[in-house]
Amino acid sequence: QLRPGKPIDYLSMRLTLDEEGVLRVDNMNKINKFLEEEGMLDCKPKPVPATMATLKTELRKDQELDAAGTRLQQKHNGRFNWLAATTHPTIATITSILSSYNAQATEGSLEACSRVYRWLQNAKYRCLVNDPKIDKAWKFYSDSDFAGMYGINGDTRSRTGSYIEVGGFAVAWRSRYQDLKAT
Repeated sequence: QLRPGKPIDYLSMRLTLDEEGVLRVDNMNKINKFLEEEGMLDCKPKPVPATMATLKTELRKDQELDAAGTRLQQKHNGRFNWLAATTHPTIATITSILSSYNAQATEGSLEACSRVYRWLQNAKYRCLVNDPKIDKAWKFYSDSDFAGMYGINGDTRSRTGSYIEVGGFAVAWRSRYQDLKAT
């Protein structure tokens, strides 16, 4: 049972409750484990997981990797997917983009994964917060690009992102390609 000052581990997430009833959900231990396994526990942190400029540079390195490289890509994407689905919605878009390399990893896609790990070094202290003093209003956000990956890989599909919060606490988020292509 969750009590103030007595954090619990739930599905590898740490849940903490303070005396004022503020709930925090984080994945710091899991992120540290991932960073340690990749030999990046002391890496230089990055302020953002990716920018269009870095993606353009990294993902154009299209030297295909062997089956072991593709399995490594899939392992990274699985980790990022877990974090994006639980406590770090910020990486939902880059995770979605990198998932397109699950069938055939490239030199550049693995470089992009390394950048995400460096961002996680910076973001591992971030958590979802539910403060009972905050108004419990529902807020919905949605945005899309117009063939946003066209400049990187020629893809003309647009990407939509959605985010829902209740009282400042993220409850759902998503990033995915739209079914139709821009013309």
